[in-house]
Order: sequence, then structure tokens, then C-alpha cells
Amino acid sequence: GNMFKSEWFSNRMLNLSRNKDIEIANDLRSRIVKTIRFWDLAATEDTGKNDPDYTVGIKVSLTSDNLILVSDMVRFRESPAETKRLIKKSVVSDGIEIEQVFERQPAAAGKYFEDEIARILIGFKTRFKAPDRGTKTESGKIVGAKPLSSAFENGLVYLLEDNYEINDLVNELIIFPQKG
Repeated sequence: GNMFKSEWFSNRMLNLSRNKDIEIANDLRSRIVKTIRFWDLAATEDTGKNDPDYTVGIKVSLTSDNLILVSDMVRFRESPAETKRLIKKSVVSDGIEIEQVFERQPAAAGKYFEDEIARILIGFKTRFKAPDRGTKTESGKIVGAKPLSSAFENGLVYLLEDNYEINDLVNELIIFPQKG
């Protein structure tokens, strides 16, 4: 991967055991205008003999002055049934005010998936977005990640180390778009 550079993260990680970082985090939280959790789905259990992709759900907030606060990440490699259970657990923990965004899947399987997720998450804000269109030389995921990469490079993103292992997120971004 080369879309995210490790040096972009060093002074953007807010550790809630440091008073200065607590003040910054509280200031950012006071200016939040919208929060969503975006899901990148996989559904293969880690057997120890394979190397499946992770299902990842990242909670991201936008402030009134267009800064981004990443406040949570769930990450797991599980069967489809366990994946649905863990997604529901995360959504319930987020509460009804956080919009859950899933990438729209193709064809009939995608329609069945959307119907099942809508039923599982009834009562919660759930949206399915069309995947970002790729080009002849770049996948849709790369095209979709460019604005976030630019925001990190320009110091507009803060990572709040709270309920998740921040290094897992940083490592995922540094190796992106390789398998991880």
C-alpha cells in the first residue's frame, strides 16, 4: 500500500490517558455534526489455515469545521452468521442515532443481503450506497479512499484511541489497498 503514510498518524492519535488529548477530544466531540459507521464486509472465518479478509466497521464523525474524528473500529473474521451477530451487537452499541452505511452488493445476492440486513437492523438508520466506480487502472475502493487519504495527509483527521486498538486501524490503512 502507498495511499496512507505512517508519518501522517503520529501527531493525530488522541490517547485518553493524556490530559492534553482529553481536551482536544472533548473539543472535537462538542463540534460533531454527523456520525456514521461504514462497513466493509467479509464473511470467511479464520481457520488458522487460511488468510481471509476482515469485516471492518469504522465509526467516523464530521465536525462543524470539517475535521474528521475516527472514534471506533470493530474488526473480525467470522462466518456469515457470526458476522451478522457481531454487526448487530455493534449497531446496538452505537444506538439509533448513528447511521450504518453498507456498500451495495451486486445482483440478486446483493438484494437478499440488503433485505436481511434491513430486517436484522430494523429500527436503526441503515443505508446502502453504490460502490465507488473504479477506472481502468484503479479499483473502486482506491477511488473511494482518495478523499480520506488526502484528509489524513492534510492533518484533518484525528484518531481517538478509546474502544478499539488504534494500531490495527493504522496498520490496515498503511497496507491499503493490499489484502489485510
